[in-house]
Formats: sequence, structure tokens, C-alpha cells
Amino acid sequence: MNRLVVCGSIRPEGKSAFLASALVERLHELYPDDELQLFSLADDIDVDPCIACDYCKLGEGCIIEDPMQDLYGMLDEADSLAIVSPIYFAGPPAQFKAVLDRLQRYFWTDLRTRPKRPAELFAIGDGGDPHGFEPLVCIIRSSLAVAGFHVEAVHDCVDRSPEQLQVLAASWEPKLGGR
Repeated sequence: MNRLVVCGSIRPEGKSAFLASALVERLHELYPDDELQLFSLADDIDVDPCIACDYCKLGEGCIIEDPMQDLYGMLDEADSLAIVSPIYFAGPPAQFKAVLDRLQRYFWTDLRTRPKRPAELFAIGDGGDPHGFEPLVCIIRSSLAVAGFHVEAVHDCVDRSPEQLQVLAASWEPKLGGR
């Protein structure tokens, strides 16, 4: 199986990057023979926003040449997906929202009508927002659905310390299509 972890934070030393690395380690421990990839915005990856040019509507993919092209290939090959996203005012940070918006290219394919592959969302924040992070979940579900994934689980990682995140990752039993 091909497994993909996507980290939506640009902070290489932040909690999201820490948890994404811990999830990769856990997946490697559980499925040592599987193909495993990490796409992390913390690795100085700069994805341009969608420019609404409608090029993807023609069935040609995306006209913008940037690291998103690599992610498209990873998503196409992935049998399962884990998303780690920080929460900024109940939604994803702008840099990650640009990635999610670029999944628009899949809207114009038949991928959104096929059976969905499993995905899980790990939402990380320092808390304090009385409105929660439901907008993040909605945006992730919608974006991933057109790319051929269904969010099977949402993990609330708000107000967790790095030690608590490590324990979470070490005990994680993925809903990501095990063998």
C-alpha cells in the first residue's frame, strides 16, 4: 500500500511538524513494507494559490508549475492519507488553504465519483477559540472528497503538549486501510 502524510504547517519546529513526523514513524512501525511519503509545507515548500484560470477544467491538470505537481502524484498513488493541520481562526492557515484550493483540478475528473480512499485529520491548535474548528473539518472534507478521499476520523489535538502528541502517535491505530 501507498500511505501519505501531509503536514499543513510552515513551521519546521512546530507541533504539526512534530506530530507529522511521529505519525510517519508509527506508520513505518505498523507497516514496514508499505510505501510511505511525507509532504510537509515546513520543508520550505511554497505552493502558489489557485488563479481560477479554468485550465484544469479542460482536463489538462494544473497550469501552475510548483511543488503541487509533486503532491498531485503522491495523492494519485496514495491508498490512504493522514492530514496534520494547524488551526488558524477555526480554519487552515493560508499556505495550506492554497494547497487545498489547488485540489480543484480533481473536481473536473471522475475521481470524485469513485469509491473513496480513507483519510484522517489531526487538528492542532492552542485553543481559546470558543467556536472550535468545524470550518477546518468542513474545508478538509470538501477538498479531499474531490481528490478521492473520505475523512474517516478527526483527531482533536488542541492544547496538547509535544509529549501528549508523541503518546497519541505511538498509540495510533490508523483507520487508513490496514492489511
